[in-house]
Amino acid sequence: MEFNKKSTPCLYVDLNQLSNGKDYNRELKEIFSNQLTGDFDLWVKQTNKYIIFDNLSKENKCVKFIKYVEDFFSNIFIFSSKDIYKSYFVDDDRFVEYYEVTIKPFCHSKQEEIIKKWVKVKNDSSEVDHSLIDSIERNINSIIIDNKILPRYPFFILSILQTYESFMPENLKITAYGHCYQALIVARLIKSGMSQEDSALESAFTFCSSLAFEIYQTGKEQKVDESDFQTFYKDYSDNYIIKDSVYNRLFSEYGILEKKNGKVKFSISYAFYYFLGKFLTENYYEYKNEISNMVESSFARHNSLILIFTIHHANDISIIDEILTHTICVIDNKKPAVLSKEETCIFNSLLKNSLPDIKERDDDAEIEVARKKEREYRTSYENGLEDDDYTEVETLASKSELLNQVFQCNKNIEILSQILKNKTGSLKKKKLAEIVETICDAGLRMASIMLDDGHEIEIAVNFVYERYKESEDYNQSKSDSFHLNEIRNMVNFRVMIWVIGCIEKAVGAINKPELKEIVCELVEQKSTPAYDLIKYFYILDTSKAFDDDLKYELDYMMRYYSADKAIFLNRIVSLRTQYYERTHKVKEKYRQSIFSSLGLPYRKPTLKLKLVEAA
Repeated sequence: MEFNKKSTPCLYVDLNQLSNGKDYNRELKEIFSNQLTGDFDLWVKQTNKYIIFDNLSKENKCVKFIKYVEDFFSNIFIFSSKDIYKSYFVDDDRFVEYYEVTIKPFCHSKQEEIIKKWVKVKNDSSEVDHSLIDSIERNINSIIIDNKILPRYPFFILSILQTYESFMPENLKITAYGHCYQALIVARLIKSGMSQEDSALESAFTFCSSLAFEIYQTGKEQKVDESDFQTFYKDYSDNYIIKDSVYNRLFSEYGILEKKNGKVKFSISYAFYYFLGKFLTENYYEYKNEISNMVESSFARHNSLILIFTIHHANDISIIDEILTHTICVIDNKKPAVLSKEETCIFNSLLKNSLPDIKERDDDAEIEVARKKEREYRTSYENGLEDDDYTEVETLASKSELLNQVFQCNKNIEILSQILKNKTGSLKKKKLAEIVETICDAGLRMASIMLDDGHEIEIAVNFVYERYKESEDYNQSKSDSFHLNEIRNMVNFRVMIWVIGCIEKAVGAINKPELKEIVCELVEQKSTPAYDLIKYFYILDTSKAFDDDLKYELDYMMRYYSADKAIFLNRIVSLRTQYYERTHKVKEKYRQSIFSSLGLPYRKPTLKLKLVEAA
């Protein structure tokens, strides 16, 4: 499309649609006539033409046709799946003059760009609605929960956007999340040549569900020995009918199963988790104990992924109740933090001296700069995660009961968040309220671990100081009180970041606009500073724009939690609101009210006007 817009001579060839004929000139001419108008013989004599080949396969006719057109085109692009390329063409001398280029997963900045373009095309507007972009982005991020399970490739991002917009499951047996994965799997099976009839797809799904559970029980690293697979296949065939055509397509070029090096595995990771979740949902009561054990060790990455995929297939709320019960019971020796003046007094000196206001932006262009920087942080964090990090979490959890419960609580919040965001329309309000309360209380219990006992912090400060005195970096010219105060500030700063992180974790788990009534009722019922803060952050995240309602909430927070009464809440609300203004387009009258409410000097952004010549 870009080449056509620039009037650059270009043809697109789907190699899957290539005929078996050997008259390549005729084939090329037909492709031309289907896409362009004019005299083919004159067109083909042009210089600097482009041709794009898609869906390269192992069939010899594809390579023969490509070699034929090389005499007519100076710019040739060939697109192939990684599996096909590595299996058949990585050392093929016929492509020695071609450069190998790999499409890498998008970073969060690129993802936002593609969402903006999608919204712009759909809404036919040049205005950027940052709140809408945030909402769509949250939906995508809730589905791409792990870059190693579903990489952030542009194809997958667009597929999710299209699935959300175009169609949802007719019988609502699975969630929007589950349906996105189902759509990707079905599309791949159809591309493999499998019949689109329900019977063929149902047969494939039943087989894959049983195989996923077999791999889970007997295999390692999501693989099973081929000999064990043959035993499984024989047992399965004794109980179920599966046509050879369906079976063969599953292992075909674009199938979802593969045999390699004496092992059988799913060729795409998310298919394994999808089908295992389907099996466990359909056989929940038979394997209830295994699922319960997974919930107890939900901090293990493998277990949390299985649970997330399982709940998206579930119609029965039993598994939801199981996760709720486990979440309520972890860290149950701590009460949820209330963020009172007494609880947060350890942060007073930090808030006065160490957290400056966010620099006011000069114009709207700085919004995009700030948003890009935030998404670069997200990408940097994700790229920094290694498999060893997940292993370390499991090791630490096995050595400390407290850490075990903290990791479990943290992961259960993520799992319950998936339920909230994908089953809002199928669960009763009472159950939704229970989930929201469980998430918020869990986040606040995690926060209270570091706030509950100031004596523990002093022990930590003295411990660090004793180690510091033994090091070569110790500065003897400073007094003990100076060093202790510096260390105390560092420890308190980390405690504050932990507390804020726990609040943000809870808010991020419930930030679905449809839950506003439930959230507000819960906050009124709890009536604590912590819940007021959760409500404000929630409304800030889910509002379509900064309006009168949001202005009212900000004024309430700044008035009720003034700096002299509650400096922690006052400062955190101020910084969070400043950051919102920095990353969202806000009407000027509301910008003025924001700075007025926060007690900050207001400066009107610079307007950049285009020069218009008089007619």
